[in-house]
Amino acid sequence: MLFWVANEIPYTLNYFGNPKIIFDNGDVMDIWSLPTGKTILEHLEDFSFLNDSLALNISSGTLIELKNSTRYTKKKILQVNKKWLCSATESDRAYASLKSLYLLLRHDMKPSSSIVNLISANYLITSLLRKNSIKLAKELFIISEASNLNCKMKKLATDFVLGNSANLLAELITDKAFKRK
Repeated sequence: MLFWVANEIPYTLNYFGNPKIIFDNGDVMDIWSLPTGKTILEHLEDFSFLNDSLALNISSGTLIELKNSTRYTKKKILQVNKKWLCSATESDRAYASLKSLYLLLRHDMKPSSSIVNLISANYLITSLLRKNSIKLAKELFIISEASNLNCKMKKLATDFVLGNSANLLAELITDKAFKRK
């Protein structure tokens, strides 16, 4: 499959070294090979966000989605995969809280109620979580103008209560912590 992509469609590599396709309309699709032993839908159920739970059957061109993923994506609403959330560890949820804030800022998305709950929760702050918050903040600064990013972050922090995990990223972006209301 990757051979087909490399020879037919212009691509770049994503953070993990896999092909990333940018379509003419600006949509971006990362190409991942699936682990053996699972169907495509079973694999999509492991993703933390419904917005990521899309697959393209390269042979047929058919889009495979989990629970109306495209509807949320088109409306720019970030939605957590509730099945994933039920089985996620606390450290997985803590990272998803950080990643939620990152995705909201990067893609100018609106949070669903489940995302609001995720970013407002408090989680154990680990050194890995701190490292991931620094990585996400650096990426945001690379792709966004600092003043614009600061304004977006302040608006999110005004509109929603941020838990301690999401606040890690907020502090790196704005150089201040947002107090719980």
